[in-house]
Amino acid sequence: MPEQARKLVNEIASQSGKLSFLIQALVKTSRLETGIISVNPQPSSVAELITTSVHAIKTKADEKNITLNIKFNRNIETCFDLKWTEEAMINILDNAVKYTPTGGTISISTTGYELFTRINIEDNGIGIEKGEVNRIFQRFYRSPKVSRYEGVGIGLYLAREIITAGGGYIKVASEPGKGSVFWVFLPNSKEKT
Repeated sequence: MPEQARKLVNEIASQSGKLSFLIQALVKTSRLETGIISVNPQPSSVAELITTSVHAIKTKADEKNITLNIKFNRNIETCFDLKWTEEAMINILDNAVKYTPTGGTISISTTGYELFTRINIEDNGIGIEKGEVNRIFQRFYRSPKVSRYEGVGIGLYLAREIITAGGGYIKVASEPGKGSVFWVFLPNSKEKT
């Protein structure tokens, strides 16, 4: 195959992958919002959640030479839907990798409280402007400053919907040029708070 044709085929494959991702994200969001898919919190291992979520983004992190610092209590069990909460965590971690420069660091740890367990995801990436912190969880919102990065603005929206449906919540703090920290709070019991 000529070099020009090979480049076009690769570009078509890349764009097809992006379109497939967008369609899948929209279908998941629609099903979650309409109740076709329900989030069913059950006592589950936070260690398993973190381990499988990190595994999903590790290749991308390695490609950018990003250091992953992971410290958590392996015996923590909270109440969440493992499949869907893993989806939420991967979306948050994927953003951390995307917006952290080559050679950066992402740290993942846990903090236990009486009613919730907090998963901390901290990066030293590009950060988020103060006025945009509340907007990043809106469907399709993307800051004009990240237009050069791939994405459609649905990952954090979907993450918040999943965590909220399971009785938890997400908070974020950020400083432009210094990074962001996302806190995912998962309930310690099956009762929704």
